[in-house]
Order: sequence, then structure tokens, then C-alpha cells
Amino acid sequence: MDKMKIYSLVTRLLERSKTNNVEWEKTNKESVYQVSLPNYSLRISELIIVKKSPLDSRQVEYELSIFNEAGEMIDKFTDEDLSEIDYNSHAVFKDLFSLARRSSFGVEGAIDEIMGYL
Repeated sequence: MDKMKIYSLVTRLLERSKTNNVEWEKTNKESVYQVSLPNYSLRISELIIVKKSPLDSRQVEYELSIFNEAGEMIDKFTDEDLSEIDYNSHAVFKDLFSLARRSSFGVEGAIDEIMGYL
């Protein structure tokens, strides 16, 4: 796996999501959001990892998966996979997940509508 290439994909996806140039959608799974592209789709997932140690019982990890046009997962990687390239990769994935969630639920439009009532 070319981690630098994947990191570039993640950061480009984050930048495009920040400018609303990516249309994220809800999926039938909780905490999984998808963007469809020609021939491929990407899914960002928030995973709760339960640790056996009583000192660290829960940990959140983020995963980005690539699917081909037949719906087969062809690759996946987590924020942890890219931590050696950017020690802040967890925050990058968390921001991407948050933007995907907000986009799929139409949060900006909801806030605008609520502001109109106030």
C-alpha cells in the first residue's frame, strides 16, 4: 500500500468536503457515509474498538473504504494506518467523518432554516 498516495486521497477528499464539492450520503449502516463517483464509491466509517484493558476500554477509529462499481470492497485503511505519515491522521479522519455526517444530514440547510424562524 502506497501510504503517501492514500494520505493524499484522504486530504483531497477532506478539502473537497470542506467546500461542499462532495455529496455524502447516508448508508443503511449507522456511522457509515458514502460518496459515489464514476466507477467507484468511498465510505467513511466510525468504529468503536473495545479494548480489554480496564484503563482503555473504548477507542474510536476511522476507516475509509474503496468500492468498485460492482460493490466489491477493493481496499480499506484506517487513521492508524496513516499515523506514521501524519501523527495527526486521527484528527484528519475525524474531520472528514464529521463533514460527511453533516453533509448527509443536510445540517447547513437545517441551521439556515432554524435561523429563519428565530
